[in-house]
Amino acid sequence: MNKRIETTAGQKVYSIAIAGQPNTGKSTIFNALTGSKQHVGNWPGKTVERKEGVFQAEGNSYRIVDLPGCYSLSSAASEEIIARNYLIENKPDAVIVVVDASQLERSMFMAAEIASLRMPVILALNMMDVAEREGKVLDATEMEVATGARVIPMTASRNRGVSDIGSALKELLAEKKPPVSPDFRKVNGYSLLFEIITKLQNKGANLKYSAHWITIKILERDSITLDSIKKVIPPDDWNNIEVIINNYKNNQLQSAGVKYEWINSVIQRAVKSSMPKESIIKRGRFDRFATHPLWGKLIAAAIVILSFTAAMILSIPGMILIMGGLPGFLKYMKGVFSAWPQWLNFLITDGLIPGISMALVTGVFIFSMFAVLGFLEDVGYLARLSYVFDNSMNRLGLHGKSMMSFLMSAGCNIGGVMGSRIIGSGRQRILTLLLTCFVPCMGLWGIVSFMGGIFFGFRLPLIILSLLGSMILVMFFSSFILRKTVFRGKLHGIIMELPPYHLPHWKNIWLYSWGHLKSYLQKVCTFIALITVVIWTLSYFPYGDVTTSYLASFGRFIEPVGSLMGMDWRLLVSLITAAFAKEAAMSSLAVLYGLSGGFGASVSSMMVNGAAFSHDAAANTLAAAISPASALAFIFAVFFSVPCLATVGVIYSETRSLKWTGMIVFLYTCVSLVMGIAAYNIGLMVFSGSGL
Repeated sequence: MNKRIETTAGQKVYSIAIAGQPNTGKSTIFNALTGSKQHVGNWPGKTVERKEGVFQAEGNSYRIVDLPGCYSLSSAASEEIIARNYLIENKPDAVIVVVDASQLERSMFMAAEIASLRMPVILALNMMDVAEREGKVLDATEMEVATGARVIPMTASRNRGVSDIGSALKELLAEKKPPVSPDFRKVNGYSLLFEIITKLQNKGANLKYSAHWITIKILERDSITLDSIKKVIPPDDWNNIEVIINNYKNNQLQSAGVKYEWINSVIQRAVKSSMPKESIIKRGRFDRFATHPLWGKLIAAAIVILSFTAAMILSIPGMILIMGGLPGFLKYMKGVFSAWPQWLNFLITDGLIPGISMALVTGVFIFSMFAVLGFLEDVGYLARLSYVFDNSMNRLGLHGKSMMSFLMSAGCNIGGVMGSRIIGSGRQRILTLLLTCFVPCMGLWGIVSFMGGIFFGFRLPLIILSLLGSMILVMFFSSFILRKTVFRGKLHGIIMELPPYHLPHWKNIWLYSWGHLKSYLQKVCTFIALITVVIWTLSYFPYGDVTTSYLASFGRFIEPVGSLMGMDWRLLVSLITAAFAKEAAMSSLAVLYGLSGGFGASVSSMMVNGAAFSHDAAANTLAAAISPASALAFIFAVFFSVPCLATVGVIYSETRSLKWTGMIVFLYTCVSLVMGIAAYNIGLMVFSGSGL
């Protein structure tokens, strides 16, 4: 069933959509059908993830699109709009609607929505094992009669029932029979409005959707439908529609009531229940702590710390293999290219190879991070973490899941940026990307402790508290400004039921991690390598020395800006190099201030070697060359500076937009400059009479 498709000329490839609410096992079924033959990307013009794959069964070939997990087909969130637009505009040959057999009343709501579209449907009745443990007995035949759809009981995590999808699709596509739709004639004004819409379509009005769907969505006051209809019909007809809408109130509640009435009729006919077993009661006891406003946050923080530690442990072997072998490999490659012009030799060995190596090291961490995220989501815990932090994140205009990105960023901003993929809403995901890099990574703390220890000694804890307090203020202020300008409109919180806990599905976690790593390697590695080569070129030419390079010349050119922060060109260049790797700032200081143990002139060397030079020599030399106020400005400017090169590359990969990536770089550049200027002027006032 999962073998690669070899289609003959003219053979039809059927399009299949797979839809369902979050945590129903939709991704498990998609992975079981497509295996490794899937592509991970973004929907055109959106930041919401798109997964597409192929499979073959019963002699037919299928291309399957995994729609974003959502609770309905309304216009409340970007993932809902994407799902409904695909179903209505692309008109797939069939839809596989995945429902949770243990929570039918909740998960069948999407099935009720899609049934209204009158297209062939397979109900994948997943998590049958959980339903059985809860004492529920489901009759698939009765459910088929009640819904008019093909029903397949399955436990996708154990690959039970998945193989039946192929034969069900073949029969369904031959019949092309739509399911039984909820009876919306019970909604006030439905018949009258349906008649008006039908007449408009018969007159040739380009209404795009079916009369049935348009009628329902107008009565539900769906904003997208109302806007699109108003543009293409005569004013008199629109006035008639407005009269109907205004005459009948609570239509949205009535429509939802009809859908739940349809769901309840299916459940009453097809489901028999007994008392839940003790295992479910125990799960509820744990959830009282896991979802508690205080204890839930503490448990979540502990789990995230352990998860990040696990990701780092998983990454270490790959990182050691790449970085441990890099010096020997570089030495060998220098010999291979020894007959080449020196600049070209150094371009490859000091620029391109270290840049690719850095990207590969990042890729190892990305794979590990997604393995951890996939594990937390697969076992059902990630929903709890989102729930307990939702109120806190709402104050920043963010989703509860954004907290995962913030916590992961404390270790590495790459993890925070990549972790934002679990946020369904496109606007909240972009806002998370904009704010998450304000959280300092481990590399930044190295700079803070190094510079702060030299210039402020026992006062360093006060500097750290000032940095953290400033970070919180900047995040709230940035979020406020962005929500009043770029992200105007309502931002949505969590609407969810917590899924049951279950054992992890290791194959799904592998495919989830590998798919994102493959996407990163294909789209980001080239970007990182290219930028690294550009920076190396600027730091090497024209004379092979960073102190006389174009990069240094640029630092001298913008020195008037640096003077606002009390920085000479050397501190400015160090600040610039920090944007490419935070640890590179200290090696840059070593080279530019002539400290012993510096690692040569190339920025790529600084990235690779980090801060491996004498602390005592650095302390004496820097303390003599830099004032405390300038050092404070440097610390604050670096703390709020542009994320490192690898993080910027990942941001571009996640947004697929130079506009958003450029906006994030611009935002952090401005904040870094403002904070540096403010810190310098405060430092002048504090230190002018202190003798420091």
